[in-house]
Amino acid sequence: MAATDWHGDSPDLLVANTSWNRLLSALEATSGEQFSIRGENTVPWWAWLNESITSRTWPLLGGEHDGRAYLLGQRLGPAATADRLPALAAAIGNLVLGYSYDDTTGWEQIVVAQDVQLLRFRVISGWGDHSEGLPLEAESEGIHAIVGALGFNPSAWLDAGQVQRVAWTILEPERQSDAHARLYFGPLRMRIDHIQQAAADAIRGGYDDCSDEE
Repeated sequence: MAATDWHGDSPDLLVANTSWNRLLSALEATSGEQFSIRGENTVPWWAWLNESITSRTWPLLGGEHDGRAYLLGQRLGPAATADRLPALAAAIGNLVLGYSYDDTTGWEQIVVAQDVQLLRFRVISGWGDHSEGLPLEAESEGIHAIVGALGFNPSAWLDAGQVQRVAWTILEPERQSDAHARLYFGPLRMRIDHIQQAAADAIRGGYDDCSDEE
């Protein structure tokens, strides 16, 4: 039987070198968000991830395989929040990787942290590329090779591991303003926003130059 391809069109994958229960506790403790278990997944993995819950609650799959924890979303997921990953790694005292890709815009982001150290932060987008830290082993071969080199196997987890349905509820900016700003607009996010703003300014400057020539 062929292994499940977890990637999909717009995957959001978070993996951690710890147990699922410990990752789940750390996710809630470091973010203030809610991750509610809705039971074991009994349908094809992609079916639950395409469920519509509410505007602030999104379906995820989470669980464990060979002592490592996995969390998977489609279109939107926790790994897209770059500043979440270093906080999680510090909380569990081990390695955490977050990967997100948007098929519509071509945005790709990877964050890897070990304990209190940020090992890699890379964003590839139409606004420009940004990299911090040394390239990961097998980085040039893509995300499947990266997670494999780190000892993770999302396909084996979906095929043979503990897989639970998870309802993820994001923070409310009005009611939880401080936590919202700290999690979603932390220093890593701000560095990327500056890159986007610089690109937008450059484009606007090009338009202004053309107007002056006319």
